[in-house]
Amino acid sequence: AQELEEIIQRADYILDALLGTGRSRSLPDSMRSLLGRVHEEREKRAELRIIAIDLPTGLNADTGEVDPGTIPVDVTITLACPKQGFFFFPGREYIGELHVGSIGLPPELESHLKTEMLTGQLVNSVLPKRPLNSNKGTFGKVMLFCGSPPYPGSAFLAGNAAGRIGAGLVTLAVSAQMLPIYASAFHETTFVLLPEEEAGSFECVSTLKSHLEGYRALLMGPGLGQSPYIREVILELLEELRAMPDEQRPHLIVDADGLNNLSALERWWTLLPPGTVITPHPGEMGRLCHGLKVSGGGIDRLELSRSKAQEWQVTLVLKGACTIVAEPDGRTRINWQANPALATAGTGDVLAGMIAGLLAQKVDPFDAASAAVHLHAAASELVSAQIGDTGLLASDLLPQIPRAIMRLRS
Repeated sequence: AQELEEIIQRADYILDALLGTGRSRSLPDSMRSLLGRVHEEREKRAELRIIAIDLPTGLNADTGEVDPGTIPVDVTITLACPKQGFFFFPGREYIGELHVGSIGLPPELESHLKTEMLTGQLVNSVLPKRPLNSNKGTFGKVMLFCGSPPYPGSAFLAGNAAGRIGAGLVTLAVSAQMLPIYASAFHETTFVLLPEEEAGSFECVSTLKSHLEGYRALLMGPGLGQSPYIREVILELLEELRAMPDEQRPHLIVDADGLNNLSALERWWTLLPPGTVITPHPGEMGRLCHGLKVSGGGIDRLELSRSKAQEWQVTLVLKGACTIVAEPDGRTRINWQANPALATAGTGDVLAGMIAGLLAQKVDPFDAASAAVHLHAAASELVSAQIGDTGLLASDLLPQIPRAIMRLRS
């Protein structure tokens, strides 16, 4: 025991390789005591680094649950593939920096897996090319049906995000009442002037639909509010979209108040056109599931995302500390980059705009949602590198989006 104590006191690095993925029972007291002593030493010496091999001892590889004796590590070098439990809390807080080490398994052994970690390499492979002979039409047009007098910032954030991720043109459908607000700050955007509420929902939808030709993406929801009039407009617009031929219909992204309005309706998902992307946070997801409690980071999110993407026939982006992107066919991608700086108003509007911008560039909905989630987190990391994890504003993300893409490509 004395020799072990001296080793711990002198060590620069300590490897946690006591147990692997096969653990099925609580850690013995002797192991908890040893791990506790290592953690105590780490608290005393900031320069000491703890590295877990495969996973921190006592962390459940499937659920993310941890034994009371489990200690957080600085680096986890996991073998072959990331473990499912790494993406869910409390396990996520114990992993530190994650590296995946190859053990020489043939690639075909992974081909049947339907859940994968979002990585820079994966995202880089789906980003659209930027040929030299491009024009704004090459990169598509985004229409926004967002914003209202109480929430004007939502459309600004979403539209700027669509442009920053590379869309060729962004258009905001807005009433004359709102136009001065946006025209003074939204210089690169064009506008569709919608009739005022007194003209009725039919006139509003007719005007919007008449301008959709040539648009590849339509974002509906951020900042719209939940008035009876808006709900009526949403229902009529969805009916028009469902009636459009597939080759003419823009990809629909429904976020925020678009989801809140739908959640009040029975079998709301039957109203959506094919290929829709929805982006609920846990509260919105709970409302869409008629009052179900949805966690922000627990293992319950994984099966819920899979089952609802299939039931609703949508690309589902369940936001949270580790956001999940799920397809109706069962494919699932999980974002590893958790950043508490993103827990602030408006960051979801930015994400929705980024997805719309990639859809306008002809990126497949599953890939567009996946790439946007990864780049959204990467942009937040660039902000946090300058200011830490407190005080990020959603607008801080906007100039970092192209920088995140540049870093990825380089």
